[in-house]
Order: sequence, then C-alpha cells, then structure tokens
Amino acid sequence: YDMFLRGCRKSGDAAHCLGYRNKQRSGNYDWLTYGQVREQAVAVGDALVRELRLQRGDRVGIYAKNCKEWMIVLLACSSRGLVPVPVYDSLGANSAAYVIEHSGMQVLFTSEENLERARSAVGSREVQLIALDAYKPMDSLMTFQDLLEKGSAEHAPPDSTESDDD
Repeated sequence: YDMFLRGCRKSGDAAHCLGYRNKQRSGNYDWLTYGQVREQAVAVGDALVRELRLQRGDRVGIYAKNCKEWMIVLLACSSRGLVPVPVYDSLGANSAAYVIEHSGMQVLFTSEENLERARSAVGSREVQLIALDAYKPMDSLMTFQDLLEKGSAEHAPPDSTESDDD
C-alpha cells in the first residue's frame, strides 16, 4: 500500500492507474485514475473494518480471476493491515476448500463465476461471502458495490505512509 500511495504522490490523482477490459464496450480498455482507485480502496477498507468488524491481521480471501475489483480489495486489505489470501480458481475446488480452512479467513470475495464452488468450499465454516463482480443484488449476498456504498473514502486508513523525499 505504501508503494501505491507513493505512486499517487508521484503521478497525481488524475493519472491512469488501473486498466481493465470493459466487456460492455466490446472489450476496449478503460482506466481508473490513481484518485479513483485510492477512493475505492479506502471505502472498501473502511467497510471491512467498520461494517464487518475486521481487525488488523484478519484474513480476507479473494476467489476470482484477476480484475479491477481484485486489485482494489488487495489495496483495501493492505491499507488496513488485513491479510489478503488469494484462492486460485485454477487449482480446483479441493484446493479452495483447503486454503479456506487453513487460512482462517473471515471473509471471502468471490466472482459470480466461482460462487457455487465458493459456497461448497466454505461449507459450514463461518466465512462471509461477498460477490466481487456483481453489480446487482444477489440472493442476500453482500457485494463489492455494497461495500463501496457503505464505506467512506473520508475515513483514511490510520497507517498511511509518510511523505518520501525523492
């Protein structure tokens, strides 16, 4: 997160930061600026801490292919001292169940594509599932979009880096 903040300072809030393929625009690339990424990461981090009551050192799983939301969750976790735990969707359901069980994660962000595998892998464990790439309500699951709305970009993380000299 410190390196991300350094990039924000060096490049400015309006500079391109995170490119993604926009499926609604024939797969063309769109960009989020450093300012947009920082605002979203801070809001998601705030919601994880205030709404879900996660604390420094708690583990947060991400079970999805790489996407802009994946990166924003990673930055949100890093900004709050939460430990991101990647659950690789290419390794199969048994691997996912193993990682979920042995990591002690409290929350698992999952793509819509992996939702049923995530539910199966979580089983009876007390792990809150959050739909990572859903932009519509999903059968009572919290979504990434919900966290953006519940969190506040005004609650900056307490562990922001200090200014560097170069």
